[in-house]
Amino acid sequence: MILPLANYTLKTTQLTMLTLTDLYNIALSDLEKFLDTMYNYLKINPNALDEQIQNILENLWNKDEPINWYLINENGVIERTNYPPDLGLNLSLKIFYWEKLSTLKPGQKLFDPLTFEVKTGLPRFFSYVKLDDGRIFEIGIFVGKQNVERFLASLKELLSSVSTLTEILIFTENLAPISPEFRLTEEDRKNFQRLSNEGFFVVKNPDKTTAVYGLVKHKDCPFTFMVKMNFQLFRYTMRETHF
Repeated sequence: MILPLANYTLKTTQLTMLTLTDLYNIALSDLEKFLDTMYNYLKINPNALDEQIQNILENLWNKDEPINWYLINENGVIERTNYPPDLGLNLSLKIFYWEKLSTLKPGQKLFDPLTFEVKTGLPRFFSYVKLDDGRIFEIGIFVGKQNVERFLASLKELLSSVSTLTEILIFTENLAPISPEFRLTEEDRKNFQRLSNEGFFVVKNPDKTTAVYGLVKHKDCPFTFMVKMNFQLFRYTMRETHF
């Protein structure tokens, strides 16, 4: 019974992802252009001043919301940025994430679907391009919080509609939480890594609940989410008999 419930939960989550699709596609188009511009500029001007980088991005962005940039050295440390709270942050400590960034080739880009800034909890899109000198240039933009709030509200509705579902946590492919309320444990990380491209990974918890780990991707969404679902099967009621 647990897998049909999990499959239903993932399919419903797929539909809620559509609230983020248009937002992401618009941001992706901008970010790709910005990364290409900065890659070509820093290729010719590797020692560009902070003010020069800032002016180029502000002219490209041309919006009231801030656009932040980061220069990350080969060891994963943010050595220059227009966002002081992150100066000196060591991304290599996030081992799973740094593995993806450090293996980029010059000119190759990486786009995060959605993440929440650790210190503010605000939703952001981050993107990266590997420079020819081994550094990584990163851009971060804030996104409409309303879209994310609608997405999270739909998840709460899902929780209330499936009586055996006690918790649903969603992470990006890099295992970054899409809400500051979601916490990833080391056990969760290991279980997500056991997932195949299809199917589920099921764990019986000591508190008699069952954790199911799965992947969710909608055909109209350009990214995949990692989902953890906790079920309490003895709460099964007639509301789920159609499974």
